[in-house]
Amino acid sequence: MKKIKKTYFSIINKIIAIIAAFTGLQACGPAIHPLYSPPAPLPLAEFSINGRVENKLKEPIPNIEIELTTPNELNGIGEDFNIYHRDRSDSFGNFTIWEGIDEDSFWGNGDFIPPKEVALIIRDVDREENGKFKNDTIIVPLEFTKDTTSYFPTSAKVTDLVITLEEKEQNKQEE
Repeated sequence: MKKIKKTYFSIINKIIAIIAAFTGLQACGPAIHPLYSPPAPLPLAEFSINGRVENKLKEPIPNIEIELTTPNELNGIGEDFNIYHRDRSDSFGNFTIWEGIDEDSFWGNGDFIPPKEVALIIRDVDREENGKFKNDTIIVPLEFTKDTTSYFPTSAKVTDLVITLEEKEQNKQEE
C-alpha cells in the first residue's frame, strides 16, 4: 500500500508541475535573465556649474535662487532636450547646478549635439531679509570634453563662476 501511495503522489506531483509550467506559475520566481526589463537610458552628456553670488563689495549673498534653462527657451523657442534645475545660494553665497542629459530628456531626431551655452536666471527670493537685489540673467558658455571611461561620455564643468548682483534702489521719501 505504501508503494502505491508513493507512486500515486509522484504522478500527482508531475501533473501539477506540468500544469504550472503551462500556466506560467514558474515565471513568478526569480528570473535568470531579465528579459522583460527595459534597457537603461543611454547617457549623453552632463555639465556642472559651481559659483558664488556676491554684491559689489564682494560680500556673499545668501538665499538667491539660480534657475537653469537654455537661451532658446528664454526667447520662447523649444529645444530638443529638456534641462531644468534650481538651486539657492547658501550662507556663503555658493551654489551648484548639475544636469545630466540622457534619453529621458532628449527627444530630438538624429544625433545629439550638446548645448554650447546655458542661461542662468538669478532672482532675489527672500524679499528684504538679506537686502534687495535686482534680478539678472546671464549666459554661461560650456566647453564639452569627451571621456569614454566616464559614465557620461561628454561633460563640461564651469567652476568659480562669480555673479555680482546690483542692489535695488529704495525709494526714500523725505518729509
